[in-house]
Amino acid sequence: MPRKFNSNDADIAIIGGGLVSFLDLLVQTSLERIEAQRSTSGRGPSAPAAFDRQGAADYLAVGTTTLDRLKQEGKLKTVKIAGMPRYTRAALDRYIRQQEQTG
Repeated sequence: MPRKFNSNDADIAIIGGGLVSFLDLLVQTSLERIEAQRSTSGRGPSAPAAFDRQGAADYLAVGTTTLDRLKQEGKLKTVKIAGMPRYTRAALDRYIRQQEQTG
């Protein structure tokens, strides 16, 4: 298996393993970076089960004002955890699915 690529290895990879091996390694590294970003962006299986106001807004990629409006309109509901309002991941995902269906 080829070793990991970093910018200092570019010339070595091209000379030692050929251009195709270098490109394969570059694509693999890029895909790993994308996957790492997905897993730390707040979405996916590693996302928390409940979010505070800012976390929910980030998860939906909207501002907190929009999130407040969605809550006020009854499109999003909160639950109380330790006396603080929280948005569940299930409720946020349900809202996303509804938006996909209504286009």
